[in-house]
Amino acid sequence: MKHFPLVRLGNKQKDIKYFKQYLPDKKDITTVAECFAGSFAVIRNCFYDIDNIVCADNDLEFRERMNNTFNNLEEYNNEKIFINNLIKESKEKGNKNLYIRNEESRSMMKKLKYVDLETFCNRGIIFHLPITIDYNDLKQVYDKIKWYDDFKQVFELYKNDEKAFLFLDPPYFCSSNKDYKGDKATDNKKIIDNTGIYIDIYEFMKVAKCKIMLIVNKSKIIEYIFKDYYKDKYNKTYGTSKNKEDLNIYCNY
Repeated sequence: MKHFPLVRLGNKQKDIKYFKQYLPDKKDITTVAECFAGSFAVIRNCFYDIDNIVCADNDLEFRERMNNTFNNLEEYNNEKIFINNLIKESKEKGNKNLYIRNEESRSMMKKLKYVDLETFCNRGIIFHLPITIDYNDLKQVYDKIKWYDDFKQVFELYKNDEKAFLFLDPPYFCSSNKDYKGDKATDNKKIIDNTGIYIDIYEFMKVAKCKIMLIVNKSKIIEYIFKDYYKDKYNKTYGTSKNKEDLNIYCNY
């Protein structure tokens, strides 16, 4: 289930190949949880057939968009057909590409309820949208998910469950990624302090009986704190910027 109808920056869709060998065997677990879920890439690719699926994410706006899309898949597909027709018309007029920021596109985006054009955009160009992808299997997985607003709620529920596996992909430590900056109106775009999350994770891993995998960008302080759980590392190249970064894999099993 590689395709997802919405963009979620930071998801681990393309990274799974680097840590798949360290995931627990499905026969050894009855619950799988992504505690910083986003588009729940690990679940939908590796654990979609587990009965008890749990996710936590405090981005309620993104969760609402997911809910609207999965509950209106026919309308979602119709919007993609509408956009493809606009791309075709644009090329018939002699335009090589349809750009997401031009006036025609901005007018079009106001009419869309389900399609996120950023999903089908690269360097400002809107590409032909695939209409043959069947998201109904993915919807069946989505419909099984029990959602929580806070990762600590999931920690508390499954800390003593030896048959539970928790996958942790938290906001990166000390990241200057623009998506970690706060709302301009409330905190003047100060970078959010994510270090408390890692304290919570460390204290949890010390006592938890459930299986835990943590993926986080490499840093000396993180390597020191989680040194007893280190499993492996891999290098990631980001698609648009081509920046490279080392990510570490930590497990308590």
